[in-house]
Amino acid sequence: MTTIYAKKLNVNFPDLLEVERDVLNSYGKLRISKTPSVVRRRLHEVNKFINVLPTLKPYLYKAAFTDLKLLTPHVHTNEKTMINFYYKSGGEVTSFWDGDEYIKDDRLTMDNGDTYYNVDAKKLDVKYRFTAQKKDVWILNVEKAHSVLPHQKFEQNMKEDKFRDKELVRYNKKITRTAISLAFLQPIDEILDILYG
Repeated sequence: MTTIYAKKLNVNFPDLLEVERDVLNSYGKLRISKTPSVVRRRLHEVNKFINVLPTLKPYLYKAAFTDLKLLTPHVHTNEKTMINFYYKSGGEVTSFWDGDEYIKDDRLTMDNGDTYYNVDAKKLDVKYRFTAQKKDVWILNVEKAHSVLPHQKFEQNMKEDKFRDKELVRYNKKITRTAISLAFLQPIDEILDILYG
């Protein structure tokens, strides 16, 4: 069976309210800066977004307005599928990594294992990548290791343990990347079957 890593969805992107959004949770707190890589905020418009995909409504696990920084290869430990409505994006590359096994890598973050865990990229290879544009909607297989990097050349940095690259650190400080994230506990192939029959 062919592994599905991600797929672009052809659906509408609902309007967002201009409101303050409470922080629900954050993770990916970097040891060198204590800054989280992901901050999930309250999504007041949950129904507007899930109604774009009505057959998935009974399966929705969580929804959030998400601030995203750069991410080294990682796997989610709870949800198996995410649908991201990309509100702001700067041309960063989302890459999916695979190999014989995922080896946990605790060197970078203080909270590795809470809702995800980082993996060592040295023995993995990129099998699929995409660059989300503003208002794109993508479904992601978050059981598979995936990263978000400024561009493709940094994939080699991950394989060579060069994740403390100064260019990466500078980029991470200025990045403004947000998505409306819908999370599901079912694997991506089940979610796609529900979507498309």
